[in-house]
Amino acid sequence: MKEMIKSGTKGSQGEILLSQIKKLITDRNGIVKISTLVILSGYSARYINYLFEMYSGISAKQFCNSVRMECVLNEFYNNPDVSFSCIARKFHFYDQAHFVHEFKKSTGKTPSQYLDEVIKSSKVPVSA
Repeated sequence: MKEMIKSGTKGSQGEILLSQIKKLITDRNGIVKISTLVILSGYSARYINYLFEMYSGISAKQFCNSVRMECVLNEFYNNPDVSFSCIARKFHFYDQAHFVHEFKKSTGKTPSQYLDEVIKSSKVPVSA
């Protein structure tokens, strides 16, 4: 990843690195540990979080969680009959209870409420 940054021509090196890290996170559906980003980028967790805070206003972990939740919402849209335990496994939540807790924290609704009120009634796609 460092080699890719050196070859970049527009934007600061920090912006280029951040763009590459965001792509990596998005490509992995938000399922990536910060320690993995450290290994892949060769930069410290502190510097990666600094870049996220500086250019995005959120931490790297918050960005990962946001991407993962967006993928969960897309999964619900594409397959509204999927079980919550299946979603919890697919998106690497510790268990179904943790999934439900994180889902409600992100959306303000339980997965059941979200499916009933948003997905099944409107069928409006969630942007990827």
